[in-house]
Amino acid sequence: EGLVHNLQDPAVCMDLWNRFAPQKLRPMLFHWHEYVDDSLVDKILNDTDHPDLYSKLIFNNPPYGAPQIRFRERPQGRYRMATVELVNHAREMLNEINDIVNSTTDFAAIKQIVEFGGGTGQLAPIMREILSSIPPTHFIFDFAPMNLLQRYWLAYSGHPSYLGWHLGPEHQPLLGKVILEHSIPSIKSHIETSITKDSLFWASFSFTEADMETREQFWPVIREFGVIFIAYWSVWGLHDSTKTSYQNHDYLKQKAEQDLKRSHTVRTWPISDRSKAGESEGAKSAYYFLAVRNDFR
Repeated sequence: EGLVHNLQDPAVCMDLWNRFAPQKLRPMLFHWHEYVDDSLVDKILNDTDHPDLYSKLIFNNPPYGAPQIRFRERPQGRYRMATVELVNHAREMLNEINDIVNSTTDFAAIKQIVEFGGGTGQLAPIMREILSSIPPTHFIFDFAPMNLLQRYWLAYSGHPSYLGWHLGPEHQPLLGKVILEHSIPSIKSHIETSITKDSLFWASFSFTEADMETREQFWPVIREFGVIFIAYWSVWGLHDSTKTSYQNHDYLKQKAEQDLKRSHTVRTWPISDRSKAGESEGAKSAYYFLAVRNDFR
C-alpha cells in the first residue's frame, strides 16, 4: 500500500519514476494484448467518422503503463496493441450509438463512467484525452489489489486517482476525478445519480466473467445509465452452484427483457477481431452488448 498511497497530486505522480524505478519495483504486467493482430489498426484508421481522433489516440498519446510492454511502429509513430484494442471497443460503441440515435454523437455527452474490471486502468486516461476540456468522473470497480495496481500504473503514467474507500460516503466533489472502488456500497454512495442519463457503464469481458451474485448486486447500480456497453463471451467458466457454464447470451437477453425493454434500445453483435487475439477456441463466441436510453442524446 505504501507504494500507491497519497498519489493524488500530479507533481507526486511525476516524481514516481525517480523514487521507485531505481529500486526495481516490478508490479504485475499484462502481455496478452500483444497477440492482437495488427490489421485492427487499419480497420480503425479506415473509419470514416473519427479517423483523426482515433489516429491521435493510437499514435500521439504519451505511452501508458509498463515500459516492458513492446511497441509496434508505423510511419505515423509508435503504438501498443492494448491501446488499439480499447480504442476499437470505443469506436464500435460510438458507431452503434450514432446509428441508434440517428445522429452523430461524440463522447462529450458522457459525464460519468463506471468501468467494471479496469485491467491496468488505461481506459480512464484514454477517455480523459478524448474529453480533455470536460473530463468525466471515472469509476473503476475491481478487486482491492487490482485497485492498487491500477493506481500505481495511473500514477506512473501521470494520472492521479483516488481510492474510494478513503473518501467516505459524503465526500464531495468527485466531478472529473478517477475513483478506484472495490465495494458496491462505496461506489453507490459516490455515483452521481443526477446525471444517470449521461452516464456510461463499460465492461470489457469482466462483467460476464464475474460470479452471478456480484452481477446481481451490481446490475441495479447501472441499469438506468444512458449507455450500457459490455463485451462478453457467450459462454464462460463454471457457475458457482451448478458447475455448468455461464450462458451469458441468455443472461443479458433476460436483463434486457426485464429491465431495459421500455427504456433502452438494445443491440448485440459479434466481435469479429477477437479471433485474432490468441483465443482461437472461444473467439467465435465473443460479442458486444449495447443498451442506449431512449432519451440519450
